[in-house]
Amino acid sequence: LASQWGSTGLYKVTLERHVQTIVGGERQVYAFSLDNKQAKAVIAVSDAQTPGDLYTVRLADRKEQRLTQANADLLEDKTLSIPESFTFTARDGLRLHGWIMKPIGFNEGETYPLIVEIHCGPHAMYSYAFMHEFQVLANQGYGVLFINPRGSHGYGQSFVDAVRGDYGGRDYDDIMDAVDYALKQYAWMDAERLGVTGGSYGGFMTNWIVSHTNSFKAAVTQRSISNWLSFYGVSDIGYFFTDWELKGNVID
Repeated sequence: LASQWGSTGLYKVTLERHVQTIVGGERQVYAFSLDNKQAKAVIAVSDAQTPGDLYTVRLADRKEQRLTQANADLLEDKTLSIPESFTFTARDGLRLHGWIMKPIGFNEGETYPLIVEIHCGPHAMYSYAFMHEFQVLANQGYGVLFINPRGSHGYGQSFVDAVRGDYGGRDYDDIMDAVDYALKQYAWMDAERLGVTGGSYGGFMTNWIVSHTNSFKAAVTQRSISNWLSFYGVSDIGYFFTDWELKGNVID
């Protein structure tokens, strides 16, 4: 499994480093099992409208057959907001990628509050997968903006490494550039009703944001890093994470 621009697919890599796509598309393949005798794979897939289902894939021609519809009854009476993918240019010229979700019951000409979501990691990736939390917010009348700032997976290793030693630097600029871009592009977003939230690293960035700008009327920091000294000693990740990410030892 490998990720690229918000999608996670299944790839075949030879010893000569030739890469072949077995399963692609704007979705997240989050698990797979191979049956070499029958030249098939079973894949677990999520997309914007599918929390998760299983498919078989013939490796020879990549033909897929759906095996399950696990949430069909649940989704039958639910209205979903389908994320709209977009790209924009950061202030230093780097191309960035994200998504916009309109609130359920959206009416053209009206304005709505917007919540900016920030993922954990920071070496993780927002994707084309189903996001329950975002659907809950959309059903409560909020628009949702989420992007993959520097530090995220899916855009190359240098992109991943760019946040190390620079928490609250270019990553902060990326998020704020996304907000500025969205407010210019989408007339329905109310600049006076902005909220921001995220968990873990996203919680750190929420803390950072509310201490560096007054753009947001509300913020929810979830399971956040708020003190690097205490985090160093009690983190479930391990002491090495702080040294690695900050490129320094906070206790010296």
